[in-house]
Amino acid sequence: MVVPADVFEPDLIITAEEGTDLVMVVEVKMCPTHLAETESQLRQYMLAMRCPFGLLATPKTLGLYDDQYLSASEDSVKLIGEYAAPPDWAIWEQRRDGAQARGGFEDAVQGWLERLKTESGMRSLPPDFREAAEEYLVPSLLSQGAVRAAHPHAA
Repeated sequence: MVVPADVFEPDLIITAEEGTDLVMVVEVKMCPTHLAETESQLRQYMLAMRCPFGLLATPKTLGLYDDQYLSASEDSVKLIGEYAAPPDWAIWEQRRDGAQARGGFEDAVQGWLERLKTESGMRSLPPDFREAAEEYLVPSLLSQGAVRAAHPHAA
């Protein structure tokens, strides 16, 4: 079953500086249950919106996705790799206090993405993820893009 792009809403988006071209979507999950379903929705959204990159962030892992534009099916969106999340995200595993905590974790992920624009932010990454970030994220996305919340945080 194909989920329309307007049903799934990513948590963060990265747009080109002009703000018109969507270059990456980010889904943030504090409680990594139903990750296969979330991954499928992320892939379908990327296809529908013609977005080249996606990131699925949990307190433990980061999944980086690339749409290779081979077909209109989910098979076109490949998992580049799964990487360990930043160690300071571990505090979010224990938080279960609803929308406020979720908004806090989204803010933490957004801040982390914005720090990747700096040399010190890149040096803080583990070597395996640094290589993928340098190849897929920094040159074409973060160095020329803007990280934004895709929707308002719940109060």
